[in-house]
Amino acid sequence: MGAGPEPAYRQVRNLIADQIRSGEIPQGSQLPAERVLAEQLEVSRVTLRRALTALHEDGLLTPSHGRGWYAVPPPLSEPPNALMSFTDLAASTGTQTHTQVLFSGVVKASSEQARRLGVRAGARLFALERLRFLDELPMAITRSWIPLRLVGGIEARDFSDESLYRVLRDRFDIRATRAAFEVEATVADSADAEHLDLRVGAPLLVATQLTEDQRGDVFELSSMVYRADSYRFRATLSAGHGGSDDVGLVLQRP
Repeated sequence: MGAGPEPAYRQVRNLIADQIRSGEIPQGSQLPAERVLAEQLEVSRVTLRRALTALHEDGLLTPSHGRGWYAVPPPLSEPPNALMSFTDLAASTGTQTHTQVLFSGVVKASSEQARRLGVRAGARLFALERLRFLDELPMAITRSWIPLRLVGGIEARDFSDESLYRVLRDRFDIRATRAAFEVEATVADSADAEHLDLRVGAPLLVATQLTEDQRGDVFELSSMVYRADSYRFRATLSAGHGGSDDVGLVLQRP
């Protein structure tokens, strides 16, 4: 970097920030390895790391443990109160997405799963666990449980390149129309941290969803574990009718 009144790390930060904002570094793309980038910019690794950390604090970069640095992908967005699959949600942003299936098969319903799905404990469920990527950044782990009696044979499908909701719609005439949605903050355990390339204890957002079909019947219990640095929720609050103190909370993806 050239000599000037600004410290070298700020020059590097400003240069990379301009490249991200101009699209020269596409959102969601991975930066070169630190050693390579330091050589390209002719700065020390210490200076580069300070600049990258500042860009992370600015919300322009995100670190992925063991993989390096990524330009923060564009935020996922959907119409207020819309119910969309991860595949459709990502497609609506123009972001490249791909999926790694972690588990697909039949399991027995726990007592809690049985209660929420309205089946008996030990009933057979189709279980699907997937690691979801935006571009090359691991963004979320999604887990779904569906009574097998509703979707016989679905365990043979390859969901590494198929949308679960599309298969449910086209093959089983099950259309997701309404969902009860809960969000809570947690921290990454060793398994989630490994999948999402985070350190153990990193912040996560966990969304739990109980989904109804077009007939009003519950057909799916799901859990979505998001990186907290790449996903957020926005709430709209409104006062209750008749001057009461009730408050309605509507969650929507930003």
